[in-house]
Amino acid sequence: MESSRDNYNELVSQDKKLMKYIKALEENEEVKQYKKLLKKREDLLKSIKYAYNGILKEKYINCNHVWAILDEKTLKKEGNSQNYCICVKCGLDESVVYKKAKCDNAIVLSDKEKLMYEVLKSGEHKKGIYINISSNRDLIKAVYDYLKALCPNMSDEELRERFQNEIDNLADIKGEPSKEREAAKRLNVNVSLLRK
Repeated sequence: MESSRDNYNELVSQDKKLMKYIKALEENEEVKQYKKLLKKREDLLKSIKYAYNGILKEKYINCNHVWAILDEKTLKKEGNSQNYCICVKCGLDESVVYKKAKCDNAIVLSDKEKLMYEVLKSGEHKKGIYINISSNRDLIKAVYDYLKALCPNMSDEELRERFQNEIDNLADIKGEPSKEREAAKRLNVNVSLLRK
């Protein structure tokens, strides 16, 4: 029976052999070039991420927001009792302010949420207009995408009116499976989203 010491010594020996091969490879010119290219790409990806965040920040700041209220189910599921809005056009979500403050900042925000938080806290964003609806994030996005595809050049006022009508129509068909399936197909969503 092999002892723990023998097993350990064998593993250390294997590691030394492996390191010898790795060291020999590191002296190879192609491997050196490969490592340089990996480092260059890593730096490039950081720059791309930084540039993309700049685009998002400009989008959040310059958007003429059209705000919809996140529904109570969504907010309660997130442990929140205060109303927050989300912009149907750019996705700027006021609930990140709550999320950041929750549990004494124990919750980690995604990079996108950090950017939203920064824009909201700075007050740089435009105030915009409000739609008198309350819905969940996914349905808000689906309705916006549908309306934008239907009429890409509509004004914000027209968007607000059409959005309100679409949400009202969806509320009217709740409990009617065939109409719900038809609406889900039109909006390109799962029918369960309409039943929330």
